[in-house]
Amino acid sequence: MKYKKITCLLVMVCLAATLNGFPVIAMENDTAIQGELTDTISYDGVNEKPEEASTDTEESSPKVGTQEIEEPADQEEILEETAGSQENLRENSWRYQNGELISNSVSAYSNERAAANAWTKVNGNFISSSGEIIPNAIAKGIDISYHNGTINWDKVKKSDVDFVIIRCGYGDNYTSQDDKKWLENVQACESRGIPYGVYIYSYAENVAQAQSEADHVLRLIRGHKLSYPVFYDLEDEPTTGRHTNQEILNMTRTFCTAIQNAGYNVGVYANKYWFTSKLTDSYYDTLPKWVAQYNSKCTYAKEYMMWQCADNGRVNGIGTNVDINFLMKSSWNNSGNNSGNNSGNNSGNNSSDSKLNGWQMEGGKRYYYQNGFKVCNLGIKIDGYWYYFDASGVMKQNYWREKDGQLYYYDADGHMYQNAGAQIDGYWYYFDANGVMKRNSWREKDGLQYYYDADGHLSMNIGLLLHGYWHYFDASGEMKQNYWREKDGQLYYYDADGHMYQNAGAQIDGYWYYFDANGVMKRNFWREKDGLQYYYDADGHLSMNIGLLLHGYWHYFDQNGVMKINYWRQKNGQRYYYDADGHMYQNQGVEIGGYWYYFDNDGIMKANFWRKKDGDRYYYDANGHLVTNRTMVINGVTYRFSSSGKVI
Repeated sequence: MKYKKITCLLVMVCLAATLNGFPVIAMENDTAIQGELTDTISYDGVNEKPEEASTDTEESSPKVGTQEIEEPADQEEILEETAGSQENLRENSWRYQNGELISNSVSAYSNERAAANAWTKVNGNFISSSGEIIPNAIAKGIDISYHNGTINWDKVKKSDVDFVIIRCGYGDNYTSQDDKKWLENVQACESRGIPYGVYIYSYAENVAQAQSEADHVLRLIRGHKLSYPVFYDLEDEPTTGRHTNQEILNMTRTFCTAIQNAGYNVGVYANKYWFTSKLTDSYYDTLPKWVAQYNSKCTYAKEYMMWQCADNGRVNGIGTNVDINFLMKSSWNNSGNNSGNNSGNNSGNNSSDSKLNGWQMEGGKRYYYQNGFKVCNLGIKIDGYWYYFDASGVMKQNYWREKDGQLYYYDADGHMYQNAGAQIDGYWYYFDANGVMKRNSWREKDGLQYYYDADGHLSMNIGLLLHGYWHYFDASGEMKQNYWREKDGQLYYYDADGHMYQNAGAQIDGYWYYFDANGVMKRNFWREKDGLQYYYDADGHLSMNIGLLLHGYWHYFDQNGVMKINYWRQKNGQRYYYDADGHMYQNQGVEIGGYWYYFDNDGIMKANFWRKKDGDRYYYDANGHLVTNRTMVINGVTYRFSSSGKVI
């Protein structure tokens, strides 16, 4: 990519022999490299509909070969003044001065040029500038940007270059800060089948700018087919470099998390000095590292994925010096495999490094490889099933995964549940077509309704208040409809919609019932409605067309269940009367409508009837009226009655 700053040519010459160089970029060990697979796979189906995952349009998720990748998040707005200030910035680091590559005439490459075949492959091994075999080197690559001008990619394709890392841009997410050669270079690699990754030169000074830089990358790589990671280029001294290690860590984590969440592999580029003095937190050890150290060997002590060994390499088809890089054996790729091998080169390389792809069993655990790299910290679709691989690349089984506030579950075979209900640790859950565990959610199955609560648990043997209605779910989780429920000696009823009746009368199987505010079916219960009285018997049935003895009084309820008051009732040729309280008259004489009547012990209105009271006699005529103030012949005998009805 870039070149170490040398302020004094004489000092450079004196130090060249002992120059240790500086580290470059790396890839997270808990992310997966994008590349072609031998199986049909796709990146993270979480939040994507599986049936839509295979489409390959600008609007769909980025894909790699037959792979699906989670679509990057939308761009966030960045302050205009930030963009303006960055557009005026120029790269200043150990490789750049005011935006210009520093000419490094005494780099490890040129200083030891006497070594035959430096930086080439001889008998299956890559040779350093000192003429020694480079341990663990498995592929040779270059990194390029607009600084390298217009490239003849047909010639590069025929060279010994196995892979390319392309600069996509620098700084915040503005098109003015896209690399001027980005589109030309990426299209050239894709059309010629040259494996590639990308990097962005960072000017970030806070996490908001780091997020913007991630959005910048995601905007540009969407729809492209990366075989190598996205690298975060950390080297600019006046901006990023002036911050504390913790601040740089926060920015790095923000950038890398955004890239990972979009389904891409991500790493960090820096020189050895930065990696040993600034990028020292253990978090960086979880990321693939690309270490820049211009020397005949890399002396960085920790694990790294790639080594940038020189900045003045020469490649047929490129008119400028170019950075030389080597892919190393590491936990981010399979040992001995050339992850970026350009099978189309004819540089005299007779060795064909086999790339490990597909499922591998290691130490009793399952891993998945792509182009020699373990898939890590990512969900992918393989042969119709979604799997999740943790930071170590282990396929997770019987595992809950949390992503973007949603939960997903991978079963004993590592398959993500989709469109299925499953019992896990004693609870039933439902997972939709995207694998999302449903919460506060209705499910319809075979015409029946089920409900999953806030914890995702299937509601069973419980009544729940949902959207203003109480529902009951039985032991199987079925929402009950047209259903009597008995609880604590009380009865409740759930209608055709599964709603529990409350404060309502309802006709069920030919009987009317009343349910109070708590849904309890009322028994032996008086109900007042619209000034009328109703009564529900011991079975909860509304009393209709019947007389009932209640609390010592007889009442009559008509065909609508209304308790009758001030009411004459005709039954079996007899007449009865119910007063203002609905009580039937018995054993008494009463005045009704201006006439006195007498009702016997059974409540029957007496007619043509002699009544004896307190030694006096009274007579009720054929209409039941008490005879008063008149003379009347009864059974051939003439009687005279006073104003009170007494026989005189």
